[in-house]
Amino acid sequence: MLIATSAKAEAIHERATPCLACHGEKAQSQTENMPSLGGQQAPYALIQLFMFREKLRVYEPMNEMAKAFTDDDLLAFSDFIATLPKPAPPADAGDPARLRARALVQQNHCNSCHNADFSGRDNVPRLADQREDYLAKTMREYKYNSRHGYDGTMADVLPPVTVGRAASRTRCVRLCGVGPGHRPNPVGVGAPATLLTRRSNGAVHGISLASVGR
Repeated sequence: MLIATSAKAEAIHERATPCLACHGEKAQSQTENMPSLGGQQAPYALIQLFMFREKLRVYEPMNEMAKAFTDDDLLAFSDFIATLPKPAPPADAGDPARLRARALVQQNHCNSCHNADFSGRDNVPRLADQREDYLAKTMREYKYNSRHGYDGTMADVLPPVTVGRAASRTRCVRLCGVGPGHRPNPVGVGAPATLLTRRSNGAVHGISLASVGR
């Protein structure tokens, strides 16, 4: 069993080589608008890979890469992503912009779902030490409804936020942790008609892959 498990892990690592070519050799992106993958929550990665496969999230290189993935592939790659090292903190972690943005983060309860340290949980993504340009791009896409999430949370939160405030909030999310606010339910129920299932140690994380059929 141990040998089989080791061989499977090695195979996934080899298959992930093209992923790391874009997302960074050590899972920390050095490419503009390309996210770092290191330390990402496995359930969140699973959902995104599923959405890329089904073209519920459209980005041609990822749609092409994921189109042949089986359900087992989705599970294996998402588990692998979660084992990659977390991105290193930015060199400018003391930037005063984070202080100006702290009130915006608390006002919009970003730290409620994404955790006080922005590490994320379950199907809520890790934001800590993510590329700032990618975070800003993602917030603009949610604000203008050009990217759809697993549920409608981000589409509800971002429209009232101005572009300038979104940029400030992005800096704060990237550079600092803040205290907890109120806690809305982070588990979505809507977007993909087929729900994903994520199992870890026999636990279901509120999402199900059972009826995908691939």
